[in-house]
Amino acid sequence: MEKKIDWNGKAEKARGMTDAELRYAIDDCAECVRCGVDGGYYSDEGSIYRAEYKKRNDAREARNRRARENRRNRDEAMRSMGMTKVRVNGKIYWE
Repeated sequence: MEKKIDWNGKAEKARGMTDAELRYAIDDCAECVRCGVDGGYYSDEGSIYRAEYKKRNDAREARNRRARENRRNRDEAMRSMGMTKVRVNGKIYWE
């Protein structure tokens, strides 16, 4: 009997997993496919987990990109006011 995947249920489960759990599940599914314990089920399950992992990484990269741009804009604004960046005990101050 062939196992049928519950796409919505697996996607919901993936949303509740940590990044480490997702990586483990992706690797586990890939190992099942390599060993031939598949029938298409584990490759489908792995694709759901990979999609969730990619979605999180894309969102993380977008946040980081916005943060870098905000820092760059702030630095330009401070320099345009004649201020300089000073590092004291590992902290950055503008003076």
